[in-house]
Order: sequence, then C-alpha cells, then structure tokens
Amino acid sequence: MKKKYVKIMFMSAVLLAGNVADANATLPKDDPKEAVQAPTDDHLPLLMINGTNKSVSFIVSSEALPGKGELKMTREEKLEIIADILEVDVDDVKEDMVLEDFETWDSVAVLSVIAMMDEHFGKYPHASEIRSYVKVKGYGTALPVKDIASSPVYKGGNDMEYTKAFTPGTKGFTIEFRVKTDDSEKCFYPYFVTEKGHGFKAYITANAIGLYNTYQKEISNPATSSKEGGKGKFYNNDGQAHTYRFAITPDNRAFIYRDGIPVDSVRIIDYAPQTNFAKGVGEPVENLLKNPDFEGEFDVNPDTKLATRIEGWDIVISDRWNSEQQIIPEEIDNNQDINNHVFEIRPYKWATGWSDGILSQVIDVAPNETYTISPSERWYCRKRRQTYRKNDN
Repeated sequence: MKKKYVKIMFMSAVLLAGNVADANATLPKDDPKEAVQAPTDDHLPLLMINGTNKSVSFIVSSEALPGKGELKMTREEKLEIIADILEVDVDDVKEDMVLEDFETWDSVAVLSVIAMMDEHFGKYPHASEIRSYVKVKGYGTALPVKDIASSPVYKGGNDMEYTKAFTPGTKGFTIEFRVKTDDSEKCFYPYFVTEKGHGFKAYITANAIGLYNTYQKEISNPATSSKEGGKGKFYNNDGQAHTYRFAITPDNRAFIYRDGIPVDSVRIIDYAPQTNFAKGVGEPVENLLKNPDFEGEFDVNPDTKLATRIEGWDIVISDRWNSEQQIIPEEIDNNQDINNHVFEIRPYKWATGWSDGILSQVIDVAPNETYTISPSERWYCRKRRQTYRKNDN
C-alpha cells in the first residue's frame, strides 16, 4: 500500500540586485455618486458553529405547507399581492427584481404575503417562491502551539537544498524553520507538497515574505501595514534570524506565522503547482481545472464588494483601478431552487487603468498530449437602457 507522505524542500539562492525604476501615476477621479443605503441582514437569525468539525442544526416547520394537489398562481396575481405588501405601485414590481432590495421587505412582509394569498385566493405560494434565510457564522478551533525547535530535523549547514519526507497525522502538520536573510542577496525558498499535489512554494527575502502562484503573492506585514511609511514590509534585514511557521490543517489551509505572530492564512488549493512539485506523469482526468464552475469558496472585500480570492484561481489584479470582478449567483430554475455561479469581470471604466484584469490558473500537463479548453463566455453591452447578450461556447 502506498503511504501518504509530505515532501518538504528548502532551497536557498543568491540573487543579483537589480535597479527598479519608480513610476508615478495620477489616478482619475470617479464621477460623484449618490449614497445608497445598502440592505442589511441584521434581522436574520444567527446560527453559530463554534469549533472545527462541529455542527449545529435547526428545524424548519412544515405546518404552513398545503396538502396534496397542484398549486398554481398567475403572474398578475402574484405581482399585485407583492406590490400591496411592499406598498408600491404594481408597475414598479418586476419578475426579475430581488424582494430583499425593497426597504419594506422583512420577516413580517413574508408572513403577510402568505396570509394574503390564503385570504384572497385560497392558495399558498410554492416553497421556491417564498424563502427565508439564516446567517451562519463559524469559528475554528484554535491550533495547538507546538514546540518543535527542541528536536530539529535539519540541524544546519551549508546545503543549497534539503528534502525531507514524512507521514502527516490526521490533525494536520507543522513546518517550522529559522533563517537569516539580512541582505538583498540572501533568499530562502521553502516549499511542501502532499501526495495529492496540495502545497505551495514560498519565498523569504530581506524585506518580504510571499507565496508563488501564477505570479508572486506578497504577504503584508500586519505590524507595519497600518503605520505611516510602513507599507506592510517585513524588515528581515535587521541582522537577526527569524522563525517562520506554516501550520497546515486537515482541510488544507495554511496558517503562517513569523516569530510567533500570525501574519496570514490561505487556502492551499488556491496556489498553483510549481516546477518542483512534478515527479512524473499522473493519472488522466477529465478536467484538470480546479473549481472550474466557480461553485467553490470565494472571498469578498467588505468595502469594495469585489472578489479577492476564488478557490483554485489566482486573481492577479484585485483593485477597481484595473478591473472589477465578482461571483454572480444566477438562478437556473425557480423549481430547482439552486444557483449557478458565474464569474464576472469588468475592466476599469475609463479603459486606462494600470493593467488588465487577470484571472488565471496553472495546471500540470504532459508533453506530446493534446488538451482542449471550452469556456462559456458571455458579454454585455449597455446602450440606451437596453442590454445585449452574447453566448459563446
């Protein structure tokens, strides 16, 4: 039986310092916009999950569900009731509108819709037409602090490369190393990869810590990012050796520490396989892409409302001066009650941003093989309040 293992390799190299030219740019100002009151979810019940692998449950009452028989309601009947509940004109209610966007739509309005349908028509709405939501908030169990410095695997030396294979436990594993990168010519490149190909390659220089993806992803130092002039840099050129720790959880998330202080956490699946990961030709699979339908996890900046991380993908440019990108939950079928996530990217509106928006992913391929990519593309052009749509497969 093939044992599960993790391979970790440390590589150090000498890099030549190059000249960097500073460039200054003037940012165009946006047109002034009226402040819009964003809808909140403060009225929703909160479901709290406290601890890794913990679970909670809630009960959905079926008392209001109708008996047997086919239930139907005309479009006009439904729109009239909704307009009456929301206290708006019936012409202001459209089929593609989201009821939660109305200020008067709350839990009382939901009950009123059900009551009025029963009173006026003797009908109940279908379960897919009236929905209620629950907020879910979860907290993972704190990672235990491990003292692994007392029995190091690598005890030091002048090796340019070191590799160690080991079998991780069911609770994850921790990689820790202490290095000194106190000038611009010293760099340290640790990487790890599991038997399933999960892992990432990092870099540590005199003033930066980061991860390799399609491009380099620099980690911001929380101790200096909020300081004037700090710019989120790590000052590793202080003549001291610093301790770096990568704590890997069973669900393939990495918590990164520097001298015992947490600096970042990442999903390992978001990071691309590097050249060092390759060890041979693997088994053929139907789709080499990770999260090809965008149904996986994604992170959204609470201020800009833009997607900043998408599971399995690399958002290279994530600020609105270049592009705006979002995951749009488009409903497939009201009867199925499921969503189809679509990735949407829009270039900067003045078309003179610093760079184009880039969403990318690196995959492993074998020489002398043929690969096919078949994306579904859709673009919009708005002119005179009309929307034009095109679908390309």
